[in-house]
Amino acid sequence: MAKKRSVGFHTYRYQLLPTSQHVQMDLGGTITGIEDLRQKKNEFLRQALENIETFAYSRAETRHKIWASEALFVLQIGVERDLKRKTREFEIEEVENWPTVFVAFNNDPQVQKCLVQQQGGFQRTATVVKLIEDSLNVVLAQYQLAIAFEPIYAESYFWDLVERYQGKITQIEFELISPNMSNISENLTFDLAALNRSTNTQRTNLQLNSDKNATLTPSADDPLIGGLVHYSSDGGGDITMRAMGVRKKIHTAKGVNEVTIDEVLVEGATPEQLADVFRGLLQ
Repeated sequence: MAKKRSVGFHTYRYQLLPTSQHVQMDLGGTITGIEDLRQKKNEFLRQALENIETFAYSRAETRHKIWASEALFVLQIGVERDLKRKTREFEIEEVENWPTVFVAFNNDPQVQKCLVQQQGGFQRTATVVKLIEDSLNVVLAQYQLAIAFEPIYAESYFWDLVERYQGKITQIEFELISPNMSNISENLTFDLAALNRSTNTQRTNLQLNSDKNATLTPSADDPLIGGLVHYSSDGGGDITMRAMGVRKKIHTAKGVNEVTIDEVLVEGATPEQLADVFRGLLQ
């Protein structure tokens, strides 16, 4: 019996934010102000996804297809890769090769999650996300919006790192995306959304540094730190730390949540079948 093969996907959250708190009401009369833009942000993302001409990638040419089913979007991106093979005459022949990845969006304003296929035409899902983010932001700029993606991971991953490096942590940095979803920011002990409205901050950095002769002592019982970790792990930002004896920064993004799908449910599936598969995973 042939062994079943599975396809792995990483889970990301995205936020949609106005690029300015002083919206210009020039979108064909469709926007009346900043709050109206916030209400219509997901509709503008839908339009951007459906109308984008290309996902610009500096290293190779790309092609894409997109299918929509209500708030769900399934994007397939192919990237040109050189493929060489030997012919029966023992000569090297180059053939066209377009490995692809699937990306599924749940564009419900209370969800805003996406799944990004591992492997395929790209080595890292972070590369795919950056490609999509950069290309969409070019289109979204006309709507006075910007999109930002961050991985979703288990809170326990951060606390496991804290335990592993206990007595050695000298710095913890939280890079927080301003929220546009109250259901993932409710545990924050300060109003990051209000800070966005008053200052137009898109990303806010909070850095904790110990004395040079001491180390940090983060605790899960601390409401401030606990809220920051909860928000970040739910796709609201990135956390990095430095520890004595470790040269590079330690990133929580490495613990991104993964889901696997039977390969037969993805390869060769119709758009309707793909939508059914991804809808159940993006709640």
